[in-house]
Amino acid sequence: MKIRTGVMDSSRGKKKTRNAMSSFRGKSPNDTREVEEDEKTFSTDNSDKQDVSVSSSIIERPQLGEDLSLESSDIGDETLVSERASTPVKSDSLKVEHSLKSAEATVIENGVSKHCLKDKEWTAVADKSSLGQSAESYSGMDSTVQCVVIVVEPDSHSDDGTGKEKDYSQEDGDKEDKSELQEASFTTDEQQNSSVENSEPMDSTLNESHSLLSSTVGNLESSVDKINISEVEEAEDSPNYSLHEGEEYINPHGVRFTPYEEGKDDVVPHVPHNIVCVQELFLFLVSLCNPNEKQNTEDNIRVSLKLLIVSLEVGADAVGSYNSLLTLVKGDLCRNIISLLSSERLTNFAADLQLAFLLFESLRSHLKFQMEAYLVRLASLTTNTDSTKIQHEKREVALESLLQFWRIPGFVTELYVNYDCDPYCSNVFEDLTDLLSKNAYPVSGVQNTHLLSLSALLSVVDSIEYNCRCRVESESKPMGFNGDGKRPILGAFHVKGRKFVCENVPTHEEIMAIKHRKELLSSGTEHFNSKPSLGIQVLQENGQLSSPLDPQEVARFFRENPMLDKNKIGEYISNKKNLKVLECFVKSFDFAELRIDEALRLYLETFRLPGEAIPISLVLEQFADHWHSCNGKPFANSDAAFTLAYAVIMLNVDQHNYNAKKQSIPMTAEDFMKNLKGVNGGKDFEKEMLESIYNAIKKEEIVMPAEQTGIVRENYLWKVLLRRGASKEGTFIHTPVGLFDHELFTLIRRPTVAALCLVFDRSDYPMIYELAISGFKKCAMISAHYSMSNDFDSLVISLCKFTTLLSSSESMDMLAASFGESLKAQLAAKSVFGLAHRHGDILRDGWKNVLDCIIQLFKCKLLPKELVE
Repeated sequence: MKIRTGVMDSSRGKKKTRNAMSSFRGKSPNDTREVEEDEKTFSTDNSDKQDVSVSSSIIERPQLGEDLSLESSDIGDETLVSERASTPVKSDSLKVEHSLKSAEATVIENGVSKHCLKDKEWTAVADKSSLGQSAESYSGMDSTVQCVVIVVEPDSHSDDGTGKEKDYSQEDGDKEDKSELQEASFTTDEQQNSSVENSEPMDSTLNESHSLLSSTVGNLESSVDKINISEVEEAEDSPNYSLHEGEEYINPHGVRFTPYEEGKDDVVPHVPHNIVCVQELFLFLVSLCNPNEKQNTEDNIRVSLKLLIVSLEVGADAVGSYNSLLTLVKGDLCRNIISLLSSERLTNFAADLQLAFLLFESLRSHLKFQMEAYLVRLASLTTNTDSTKIQHEKREVALESLLQFWRIPGFVTELYVNYDCDPYCSNVFEDLTDLLSKNAYPVSGVQNTHLLSLSALLSVVDSIEYNCRCRVESESKPMGFNGDGKRPILGAFHVKGRKFVCENVPTHEEIMAIKHRKELLSSGTEHFNSKPSLGIQVLQENGQLSSPLDPQEVARFFRENPMLDKNKIGEYISNKKNLKVLECFVKSFDFAELRIDEALRLYLETFRLPGEAIPISLVLEQFADHWHSCNGKPFANSDAAFTLAYAVIMLNVDQHNYNAKKQSIPMTAEDFMKNLKGVNGGKDFEKEMLESIYNAIKKEEIVMPAEQTGIVRENYLWKVLLRRGASKEGTFIHTPVGLFDHELFTLIRRPTVAALCLVFDRSDYPMIYELAISGFKKCAMISAHYSMSNDFDSLVISLCKFTTLLSSSESMDMLAASFGESLKAQLAAKSVFGLAHRHGDILRDGWKNVLDCIIQLFKCKLLPKELVE
């Protein structure tokens, strides 16, 4: 059904139009009662005694008693309308009752009452007979409306002859039954022109109805100033009206409509869903994509990934403002994303990569270590040499994802600063650059994976070259781009991307110092993992540890460095010679409000407990003293805490050691409490505490998680990752684009040029020739910009080899013929001479190769006459 109403406001001197589009399910055409088109013109006097003339056109109507539903799709001010049909009562009138205060309207058509709810003004029209019945109530109203025309146009949907109704959507109904509808509305000239342009062609009957109503409206505009309509009671002559004021209504589609009236104390205003609702929905979607849950099928995971993608596309920037959502992202969502990288279904794998891109592109400032774990795991997939089709496709999609990351402005710079220049993080940018370089090496022919890897390398080169060019152009101008004499930060020109606040950005000197310190710490770590005393000595010699040795400094090194071998840490701190280091190491833990078994579990995660009794006693004695003091000395003395801690270790062995279980039956809770009877200064420990300790140890073994495999190891590593992220180490530094271009190019130049040489040499496609030559030129331009003569010479020498002119085994005729037939050789020669001409001041040893090429061309008589005459 389509209802079009027109409104004229004399106070504003303009007309408003509102359209209510509806869909409804009706009977078959055979059962539909045809009502001949009826034009009724009626007049009435308003408060100013003005004449009103309205034309109402009614066409094919549904049969009485049919279920009608009206759903608003395009109503001004987002009005919500509903319509219902009640028990039919035979009548030939079309009557409208209007109530502005209650924001309700009742339409009675042929005895069928339809109740309409509306959050704002409802404008309606009655025919002559109904207007006569309620004309008295139109005077003395509180508000005014300016409309007197309504046209009700039911859609003629039918069943298929089987007695079952067809369910038409609003859009399908409008398209399929457009020819059966007649439309009557009036608009201003601009609105009318707009509607004509956007509407579909109407049939002749519709055009006649439209023109007739437009002419009637012209008379209406000249004769009507405004019509006062007062609030009226329910229609007494409509006994079938069953929906009362304040009553909820549910349409046949299951949509609930709740009336809302302003000014009532017991009515809660309509507000958007709050963060609690969003959090619950987000939590559900995150749990649905957990691959470790057996009930989550592949289809469920795919649906959840798609919905999460949509949520991040529209609201990723807002997630960081809510701790509840951010906690979900840092924990479960990131872990599920990393776990789904092992998915065998390509669609889920691709959706996972897309979700990860959206997440880390917008929220990487909160996800430093999560993004590191993700990129390291993704890099391992690109090195997979499995020749199966699915693995090859996954490898290709993974490389496309890396290329997408690499094209984010400033992303590679942030990788270098936050990971390669962090003492205890992996060299993410350097390792990925080497990986991409190896993936770009074609073994036989050039494949798509080779080009993707090369494109990722060249994306960094393109960015650096662009920044260098912008820097040169800005230096040639006396003032900055804004004309204020200030220059922007190097390279940060014309780059569109997400803007982050760049705070605490290290300088070039600081970056170099951090990078150097990281190399020394890596060397000392390797020595420590082979022999602890030697590692400490090397670190002292390199200035990373003070001499004489500071116990607190060593303890901090043990706690912060995740690369250290846990066995070697336990071996070092359990030695009596290093007792002060052990004391400082234990005091670095905060055991407050932790039960002794919980604190012991946290303590033993950081090192491996020695196997001998004496070292174990030494380590546990220091632990018991610190735990006892952190918790307000809950026992009689620290010896009681030491005894209980030792008993927990023995209980752990008794319950979970295979050899111990074999020799004797594991102890019960009563046995455990019996063994500790009277050790708390002659008294017993609390029974509830001992039972809790026993149950916790029996349920979950105290293990060295780093030495485990599977889910135990993964849980531990993820817990350590979250703990590091919550500390100062988790601070992510955003850097201006182009700030460390020189350092980046130093790392990327050699692997990029090597990849370009191999691709250029083994490809037979001119398009790839052009790509490689462009890469060579940009690398040369950057080398010249930073005065890197050795690198520039190396690049020119490599290009000279591709000219084939340096071969001395061939005759001059054969050499000239091969050169003339090879597009690759000609492009290389052209590039060599162009670079020598433009950057000759940087060229050093490469001049020899350039001159050799010129001499060979002279011998082959291929030089232009201008050079030889």
